[in-house]
Amino acid sequence: MLSNYKNYRLLVLGANSFIGKNFLKDTKFQNIVATYHSILPENKFIGKKYKYKKIDIRNYNEIFNLIKKENFDIIINFVANNDNTITKTESVKNILDINLLGFLNLIESVRVLKKNIIIYHFTSTEIDNNKISPYSLSKYLSEEIRKLYNKLYNMNIHTIKLNNIFGPGDMNFVRLIPAICKNFYDKKKFNVNIHNKNKSLKFTYVADLISFIENKIKNPQMKKLSKKIKYHKSTALNVYKLLYKLNKKNFLDKDYSKFKRNSFENKLCSTLKWYYFYFNN
Repeated sequence: MLSNYKNYRLLVLGANSFIGKNFLKDTKFQNIVATYHSILPENKFIGKKYKYKKIDIRNYNEIFNLIKKENFDIIINFVANNDNTITKTESVKNILDINLLGFLNLIESVRVLKKNIIIYHFTSTEIDNNKISPYSLSKYLSEEIRKLYNKLYNMNIHTIKLNNIFGPGDMNFVRLIPAICKNFYDKKKFNVNIHNKNKSLKFTYVADLISFIENKIKNPQMKKLSKKIKYHKSTALNVYKLLYKLNKKNFLDKDYSKFKRNSFENKLCSTLKWYYFYFNN
């Protein structure tokens, strides 16, 4: 690996994903090739120009040829399908194709090409909670495959385990915080009971995750990944109450700068502001 992390050449898979967009917007790394599947990311969100490649991670030849032509030091795989609301057989296949076959195509390409590349992959706390879903199954299997490839082929594949990530740009309105923010715009009654309202959960602001990823790249020996990502513990009911209070008052007012920079309230306020401008533009 390079001695100066600022010179690392990164392949970012999934430029249009929620976390991918935030990473490209906030990262201090500049030497980046970012992939998208169908729609080029909006400049107004990312605000930076990178080299973009249109590829389908499910197509082995596409990911193989990209890695073969470029000299990457780091690959970050943000590509994922986490739609757990769909239960039809075809939809299960779609999730496995992206989360499992796509991941296999990536690491097999690196193995065959004998590239010395560090790969960062993401999994979920759903695995620990034994939540049965196509998403959790795909992430569980990809984690087992990661361990196998590292052991058999001495590869450098790392897993970063995620809690409930929230922040600007999350368009999955099945998740708690996006659902609440959209509900305010739609002016409908919100049923917090369907989100296990009194269960204690961990919430990680997307900017804190991006900071963690960058620190991990700079310090690859950093251990105990899941314990080092900053998070805030709360219940779904408490999250709803905090957002409801912010929404009832003028959350665009400068008075809300009184929140401590790294407080949960401040991060929820910033998230609510993003959705406000998104829905009203």
